Amino acid sequence: MVTSNPSPAYVARISAVWADNGSGVRGDLKAVVRAILLDTEARTVPTGAGAGKLREPVLRFLQWGRTFGVTSATGLWNIGDTTNPANRLGQSPLRSPTVFNFFRPGYVPPSSQLG
Repeated sequence: MVTSNPSPAYVARISAVWADNGSGVRGDLKAVVRAILLDTEARTVPTGAGAGKLREPVLRFLQWGRTFGVTSATGLWNIGDTTNPANRLGQSPLRSPTVFNFFRPGYVPPSSQLG
């Protein structure tokens, strides 16, 4: 949710909350989400080339439109087929093939702790 490459210590802290929320309850999703978002590592300003959260092309494209205030004269957003990797984004919104979204399961961003 907050970083593409969490440290092993961060993963261990979140896993510990899943195993025991502090009241002896295992699998308390509310406590896990709270731990993910409020952990020191999640709230620290990221530094370095590999820090932060990598966004897939569709999200980068949408952010570009928001940044430059793109509007539609008709109110419709007909972008066309975005799935063709030869001349488009190579993916389509809400159609990720796996739980890893559009990234391969073993993908590690370059210049990261793992890469």
